[in-house]
Amino acid sequence: MISIEIPGFDEVVGTLRAFPGAAKASITEAIRRALISGRQVMIDEVKSRYAAPTTWIRGAVGNPNITGLQGRLRVSGSRIPAYLFPNTRDVYPSGVKFQQMTQGEMTSLMHAFIPGHPKGQRKAWFFQRWGHEHDASIHPVMGPALAEMVGNKNVEPKVEARILEMYERRLWQNIDAFLNGSIAMRNGRMTRVNIPQG
Repeated sequence: MISIEIPGFDEVVGTLRAFPGAAKASITEAIRRALISGRQVMIDEVKSRYAAPTTWIRGAVGNPNITGLQGRLRVSGSRIPAYLFPNTRDVYPSGVKFQQMTQGEMTSLMHAFIPGHPKGQRKAWFFQRWGHEHDASIHPVMGPALAEMVGNKNVEPKVEARILEMYERRLWQNIDAFLNGSIAMRNGRMTRVNIPQG
């Protein structure tokens, strides 16, 4: 999980004290937008390194969760089934090869195999034998979990930087909009105000 300290609370409250509820609404909306933007950077960065399907990555990231003045991006899910990576093929008798990373060599697994699967089905689980020849157990092959992919030293700093940049930008856009009258609080929500053109 990525945790970031958000600066400027007292300054925002002071600037928007004439607009009841505006400070909290501005901060909450800025956090939401920042997390959505950070989520997209996370997905893009993981996709640029790993050949995992976008649908699997999106499902494992989840949507931003905001409680009060705190926001959270949840990165969860189990390890990715290795058969979801592209170019999976049985290389008899040496094992199975598949493209786990977008760049570089294909991953090779010794003692792995793809069992027969129904005609027309392009993707199927593949398995690897663990242990000694006579008492080897068979297990499905799994790739890394999304948390491992995101924990990459190149990914996390980019996500954090985007969240902070977007938070600050959206927050000051909201403050300016309250101060110039293009946004107002109505029924506890930020509402765009139509200003007549004169």
